[in-house]
Amino acid sequence: MHVPSGQAAADDSDGTHPDRFVRALTPTCEAAARGDLEARSCLDPAMDTVPELPTLHDAPNRTLDVSGAFAR
Repeated sequence: MHVPSGQAAADDSDGTHPDRFVRALTPTCEAAARGDLEARSCLDPAMDTVPELPTLHDAPNRTLDVSGAFAR
């Protein structure tokens, strides 16, 4: 991981590093961009330690739920 000068690398010892979160969510977003309204992402339970991540994670899934319902 590249860390800009003057910044410390984030500690990923608890498995909640933002890069890991982004890598887990990216395939769902890419599938949705291709038109797959059935794509969903599952949150790694370790991410629950950062309160904002479950909310951010659920947003694309909710968007796909609403879009899928509208399309049907």
